[in-house]
Amino acid sequence: MRRRFYSSVTASEGYRHLMIDGVLDEALVNRLIADYISGHDAIAYADARHGAVVSLAGVFQLVKHYRSENPTVRIQIVATDLSARVVIENIGVGAGEHCTPLPKPGAI
Repeated sequence: MRRRFYSSVTASEGYRHLMIDGVLDEALVNRLIADYISGHDAIAYADARHGAVVSLAGVFQLVKHYRSENPTVRIQIVATDLSARVVIENIGVGAGEHCTPLPKPGAI
């Protein structure tokens, strides 16, 4: 993941607040993810030890779990086709971006 997405999101569409009363809000997180990632599954990546392919419906629970283990972690949620990604920062804000897809094998 670090090789494909070596920099932060551009935040050209701006960061969004994802917390209400100091708690990460499931509806706000799911809305941010849905605005960028479509399909059924996504890759949730926190660090070299914490990464998984998970259904979009289960992303929030995994994010919550990663944050409970390491409150300072920055979590990336990436579409399985690598067409978009969302970053949730440890301070409770997030941003997303659409990415240039990789060329398909044999398309060059």
